[in-house]
Amino acid sequence: MSYSEILLDNFEHPRNPGNPAPDDTGRGIARWPVCGDLAAIFVKVEGGRVVRFKHKVTGCGVALACASMYSTLVVGKTVEEALAITPDQLSDELGGITPTKMHAAQIVVAAARSALTNNLLQSGGEAP
Repeated sequence: MSYSEILLDNFEHPRNPGNPAPDDTGRGIARWPVCGDLAAIFVKVEGGRVVRFKHKVTGCGVALACASMYSTLVVGKTVEEALAITPDQLSDELGGITPTKMHAAQIVVAAARSALTNNLLQSGGEAP
């Protein structure tokens, strides 16, 4: 399977890569032990909405594309809307990911959910 133009664009020109910031309200990390892919997610939430989503990804290009796409989907959304994003939705948004690379979407979603849940707990909310 060849990759879609949108997946390649998100890999070649990732949106919102970055490092942790002092005012992050949540951070999460996930790793796929088989290949070593790693996704670290840093979020800032204000008024119940995601206002910043940064990522640092090492590993395959599909993982980087997934983090890039996730970042464009969540900024401006409520925490609950951001938590509802699934690996299958990321795959669809990127024009399809092969089954052997779906772990890339899974680690990005896991890291993002960890960061968003961390935010909820720090702000006095309850984890979903």
